[in-house]
Amino acid sequence: MKYILLTSLLLLQFKIHSQEPLLFRDFQNNINTVPSVSFLNVWKNELYFFGREFNGGSYNTNLWKTSGTNQSTQKLLGANIYGMVQSPNYLFLSCSIPQNSGQVKGVVTQNGTAYMEIPEITDLYYGFSKSDTLYINAEDQNNIRQLWRIVPATNSVTLMSGMAGGWLEQHIVLNNTIYFIAAFSSSRAMYKIVGNSVQLVASDVFRMLKMDETTVFLATYYGTAYNIQKLTLNPNNTFTWKYIPFTAPYFGYDMGAVQQMVKFKNKLFLVANLPQARSEIVYVEDGVIKDIKDRYTGTINNETKVLGEVNGNLIFQTNNQSGIRCIWKTDGTVSNTNIIANNLRSSLTFIPEPLDITPVVYENRLFFLGYTAQFGEEVWYTDGTSEGTKMLSDLNMGNENSRPSDFKVFDNKLFFVATHPSFGRELWYFESNCKSTNNVMGLADKNILALDFINSTQTVPSNINLMYKSKKAIVLNPGFNIQEGGVFKTDLNYGCQY
Repeated sequence: MKYILLTSLLLLQFKIHSQEPLLFRDFQNNINTVPSVSFLNVWKNELYFFGREFNGGSYNTNLWKTSGTNQSTQKLLGANIYGMVQSPNYLFLSCSIPQNSGQVKGVVTQNGTAYMEIPEITDLYYGFSKSDTLYINAEDQNNIRQLWRIVPATNSVTLMSGMAGGWLEQHIVLNNTIYFIAAFSSSRAMYKIVGNSVQLVASDVFRMLKMDETTVFLATYYGTAYNIQKLTLNPNNTFTWKYIPFTAPYFGYDMGAVQQMVKFKNKLFLVANLPQARSEIVYVEDGVIKDIKDRYTGTINNETKVLGEVNGNLIFQTNNQSGIRCIWKTDGTVSNTNIIANNLRSSLTFIPEPLDITPVVYENRLFFLGYTAQFGEEVWYTDGTSEGTKMLSDLNMGNENSRPSDFKVFDNKLFFVATHPSFGRELWYFESNCKSTNNVMGLADKNILALDFINSTQTVPSNINLMYKSKKAIVLNPGFNIQEGGVFKTDLNYGCQY
């Protein structure tokens, strides 16, 4: 009994008072469709971003940082920022300095104020870090894509051999070795980094996903068919390959292009172009590929996309039987895969410029860009239920798009960039106000109202039956314990809602 009660408590969700997103700052100080803010990046407990100010009839573009308040927001560098890559102690910027310069270069900073220039590097395509070593895929001064290894601590910049002309798309670290997918024209392949060079691991690899330190799944294409392969890392750093087939009724069919691969409940879930059903969610279990929901819509424009995971559910977008895009959830079983929002999709109506619309989890809700004909593109959220899937705010009133992007959770707030008719495209934030600071310590032998935190030293004895009441949320800190025979119950009256 005690374990059942404890598990249910850990799954309780916050409810948040009705409130609107707030403007962080009007950087342009006028109505303008030119983006004022972009490239949000949380680094060293501060939020870094590219900001454009309107001042005296002209624009000033800068690198900014904030601790979460306007008072702590400061300019760091006059530049146009085109991309950022971070490591624990260094931040790489692809930018033009000064801001009106047409020359793009790379710079590295350790504190946001002192910069190491890397003039060989221009436009950034992809980047990542391993410890404090940065790997930057960008164009050189001859407009040829290259791969550099940068070690800022020693001012070391190394051009990696074997990558001229290729651009990176994915990477993983397996047994301390970096593997990545690179594309050359229409071909893609899996490589690994060895010293100052890269080595080919396998050709015709289009996607990969690391499951654990010894297991990787690949989506491959061998001339006529797409396949899923399971790779197991051997002690000598070679791989054992295993082909993963379809279950009935798909034996003998080409799976089609794999658009996404995600890990959910220790299984591989993927979006693939299945025969008959088109773009669909499938998963790997017992060495075969299974369809999570046989719908057979046959809709050519079926647009399936995994948005993320929240409260034990995988949230995704796909069409219903009538071909209308909807938001779905699944717990990984066919019986619990269903629609939670009709006539709602999470995709851009048109794409005038690259935008990062990756959803994020904040306060046990998945926040994402959602589009409806009535409200356009606005911030939506879901807790994995139909009743808990709602629009946060119609920021750009009517069916005009606020086009939210760059979702980042920082300083216990949700930051994002969005367009407002009175301010243009600026930085906004949303803050939950349903948490209190009430921390009840020790044991109680009667009902307690508005309890939020139970101290980690608290133990419910075997002869105690406790009922805790709260209008907010109950959080069990690590160390909370119920002795055998003890009973711990809650009675939540949700007064806090969006």
